[in-house]
Amino acid sequence: AARGVLRWHSIKHLVAAPAARECRCIDGVGCWGPFLHGHLRLLQPDLIFWPVYRPSQSILRRLTAYDLVIYLEFERRLLPRLPQFQGQVRLWLSTEPYSYGDRGDRRYRSYNTLTPGRLRARGFCPVALDPFALRKDALPFWWYYDTQDARQDAMPEALQQCIFIASTTDRTGNLRWDEDELNLAIRDMNLTISEFSTLTAYRNAKQRCRFMLLAPSIRQSVGQIIADAGPSELVIGWPNKLFQRLLMPSFLRASSTEQAIQRLRYLLDNPEVEDDLRKQVRLRRRFISVAAGPSARDIVDAVGALSRDALCRWRPVRPRSPASAVL
Repeated sequence: AARGVLRWHSIKHLVAAPAARECRCIDGVGCWGPFLHGHLRLLQPDLIFWPVYRPSQSILRRLTAYDLVIYLEFERRLLPRLPQFQGQVRLWLSTEPYSYGDRGDRRYRSYNTLTPGRLRARGFCPVALDPFALRKDALPFWWYYDTQDARQDAMPEALQQCIFIASTTDRTGNLRWDEDELNLAIRDMNLTISEFSTLTAYRNAKQRCRFMLLAPSIRQSVGQIIADAGPSELVIGWPNKLFQRLLMPSFLRASSTEQAIQRLRYLLDNPEVEDDLRKQVRLRRRFISVAAGPSARDIVDAVGALSRDALCRWRPVRPRSPASAVL
């Protein structure tokens, strides 16, 4: 690491599955969380730990080597005003939905929402990368996983007669199922209830259940646990989870306790429908696989097609395609 810059060839072994489920740190440089691993494997970029308040002239000069710069930050006040380099495209990416205007998140503030005008004023392309698919003026960018990162698929006969139920409490605004009604109905279906409150607890669970029930939530999110479940557990939940919309057929969406119970009863009474839904989920997993994600050139071309702004146009001032990216 040279002054906070990590070359791709020096970090690629740190983000390989299954180790990609863990946070990674480089002594004297910085740390990053598992959510970033899919992006790193997709684009194979260099990684810069940006000194927000006092970037040195040395690190600013390093930016001139890249055709594509993706800046990861969810606070508008921390978005830097960078010097312009001819031909370079700069994109903003946040891991928090309130930055994209999600009013269901208690941290939402209108002054902190990153709009196209605010991005342009800081020298960024006004087309942001949006991992939640919330904004029509942004480019969807949800490739977090290799499909082999998810838990290994279980054969239908290996699935136990149980249901995972996620925690119904959340400091950022979860709603509640009618727990008494739900628990009573599930027991009448002869399903064993297995509750968990964290993603780690679910990943460490040894049993595999036929179903999973996610508590409704006001705030938008990706729904990481849905991707972890794979096609084994059919997930019944609200459509404000991105992966619920991408991976689970619409039949599995439920916005009330009554709807969730109806879905479960129907599937238990119609096992052929349950089998068909699992096949659909397997096919849908290609939507989130890093192997099927866009290249750096695809991203540059896409934002250029969405906006005529000069900040979104890559101009080949160097004799190569825009495969040189930094995150």
